[in-house]
Amino acid sequence: MRILLISRGYPPYGRFGAEALAASIARGMVRRGHEVAVFFPTEAEIRPPESALPLTGSLFRWDEDDGVRLYVKRLQPLRGKPFEPSFLDERQDRALVELLKQDRFDRVHATALCGGVSAGLLLRAAEAGIPVSLTLTEFLPLCHRGQLLDNECMRCPGPEPRRCTYCSLAPGPWDDAPLKQRMKTWIGRVLSPLGNRIRIPTPAAFAKRGRLVARVVEACDFLHFPSEGLHARYMRAGWPREKSVVRSYGFDFGNLRGRRAESRRGGKEPPEVLKIGFLGQIAPHKGPQVLVEALAAMEPSKRGGYEVHLHGAPPAYGHPLFPGELRRAAEGLPVCFDGPFEPGELSSVLASLDFVAIPSLWVENLPLVLLQAQAAGVPLLVSDEEGMAPYVRDGWDGLCLLTGSPPAWAEGLRRLREEEGLYAALQEGASLSPLPPGLEDFLRFFEKRFETAS
Repeated sequence: MRILLISRGYPPYGRFGAEALAASIARGMVRRGHEVAVFFPTEAEIRPPESALPLTGSLFRWDEDDGVRLYVKRLQPLRGKPFEPSFLDERQDRALVELLKQDRFDRVHATALCGGVSAGLLLRAAEAGIPVSLTLTEFLPLCHRGQLLDNECMRCPGPEPRRCTYCSLAPGPWDDAPLKQRMKTWIGRVLSPLGNRIRIPTPAAFAKRGRLVARVVEACDFLHFPSEGLHARYMRAGWPREKSVVRSYGFDFGNLRGRRAESRRGGKEPPEVLKIGFLGQIAPHKGPQVLVEALAAMEPSKRGGYEVHLHGAPPAYGHPLFPGELRRAAEGLPVCFDGPFEPGELSSVLASLDFVAIPSLWVENLPLVLLQAQAAGVPLLVSDEEGMAPYVRDGWDGLCLLTGSPPAWAEGLRRLREEEGLYAALQEGASLSPLPPGLEDFLRFFEKRFETAS
């Protein structure tokens, strides 16, 4: 089978969850004898290798060492960052049409939609007579911010054009200094009736976005949801249940599984210093501030029994003031900003930790780091959200703590040291918990869906 995946990137040209998912599917399908290509648009300064073949305009093609063919559409940033190209970009759509004239595919599957990946891509593929399908990894088809959180990271009830317009125009607390925030909000409200003439989002633009996404959903022959929590939110938004398939991720966890056979550092009693690791984007919706504020809420005499290690980097977009504010909040606390690490270092990073924390403020969608920690036998501390809590057995291989509540997280940290037997129970439970789904079963799921849905 000849498969084209549409993604937001491909490692090393993007290392977040959707890109890792696309790479895992692509490489696995190649090993199973399929021909796989990945198309992704980018505004980043990517230098194509010497072997790259320019196809049309700024569309390049080259083959990676893993056997996957890449089609990369380089985009010039648009002046003023107009809203519409974030969900419908004719430059991307034209590039895909040209690509499909030169190469034949039996299936087009997307792991990203909107948020810089044109919804028109799947429509163009469907118009060419190719079966199309979609994996949902977050809420971007519903929410321009991607997490159903508003500009202040508060829970949003769901998309509504007027509410979305206000949210898009109002800067959040980490976007600008307070005076500049108020000025931007006022200017946006005054000028919003002019709409696309001045490139400001309007209710009409959000309504158009919703209609376009509905057309994409209609064109797809199946919709893949990796978690029940994400699936439930989309069903409440009116997405078709008959096209929906819930199947958890499967990855090749490699040497992480060997970690489970090793004896746990610290034995039955907590070590002198408990090491808590956060692995992810340094962004407010991921909740690293909850960990920092939890430490601040503890009695000063007890903070020395913990170290919080923040592994990650800020995303390239949004909340520019957040990293600096997080560092200021962490001053004087046992918090280490360790930065990002290479994929090959994951095993050693996990081996250095007593617990992995995922304090996200949004619903989440069975995050990859959760599966990686489980594969390595490291117990988890997670927010009690639909996309995580069902996969952690509270009190057995981790703790589920109240979302966004530093006092609740401070109490959870305290329990790890002071509640008799809890540390040992969680370490043992994590080492004995079932392994996450493997990659081969996940690939067989896609093979079956691709063939039967076609």
